[in-house]
Amino acid sequence: MGNASAVGHTFGYMTDRYAHLLERHEAVFARGMDDYLARADSRSRIELLKEDGI
Repeated sequence: MGNASAVGHTFGYMTDRYAHLLERHEAVFARGMDDYLARADSRSRIELLKEDGI
């Protein structure tokens, strides 16, 4: 994912201005998204709830 799409802007000046906020954060964002999608999977979520006794 490019910085512009992560920020939500396609203008170069916006990407350049805020690039320092994104450095090294793409991997963190990707891990968070992977975790979210894993929890969003219905079968996996049902199993987690069963394990928690809910």
